[in-house]
Amino acid sequence: LDLKIKGLDLNVQEISPEFSGYFNLLGYNAIKFDFGTIYNLKKDNDLEFKLDLGITDAASISLSTIFSGLSSEIFNMSGNSLGAYFLTNFKINDIKLSLIDNSLRNKLLNFGAQQQNLSVEEFKKILIKQIDSYSVTTQKTKLFVEYRQAVVNFINGSRKIKLQISPETPVSIAELSPYFLNPDINSIISKLNLYVSN
Repeated sequence: LDLKIKGLDLNVQEISPEFSGYFNLLGYNAIKFDFGTIYNLKKDNDLEFKLDLGITDAASISLSTIFSGLSSEIFNMSGNSLGAYFLTNFKINDIKLSLIDNSLRNKLLNFGAQQQNLSVEEFKKILIKQIDSYSVTTQKTKLFVEYRQAVVNFINGSRKIKLQISPETPVSIAELSPYFLNPDINSIISKLNLYVSN
């Protein structure tokens, strides 16, 4: 399955005048939506699934996943056996979640700077200082340091922030459960090979 819809006009002005009003303030004359999805079950039982949601010419969110271990056996299962199958056989190979900017970030920064009577550069510095002040009490894991850097890069011009789970070998929910029963953030991050980047 491969489906793409570009520039869908849902008449947001009537559905949500407040939402539409915010976008008008930012300088968008019309709000249209993009939607795309790909579903591909391969012969080796790998399932590839992608989903893209966006506001045309503003920003979008993209989800891309690959799972393994999905077999046609599931159509003959029910109840507990189906649940056990998904806990043990169905495995995470790769998950990527991305925020992609096409113009919205700069419009938000310009609007925020105008409201504060600041230059855009001054406003960016204030945002970064606020991020750092909120993070004083946060555990400084490798993931947090990556997240902070990715957000700062995004504020300063990068078009994307990406969260990725990419374990060295595919991992099932059953294999992950001990890490969540006795939470150890660093072990979970390591097992999932979880990172944030631009």
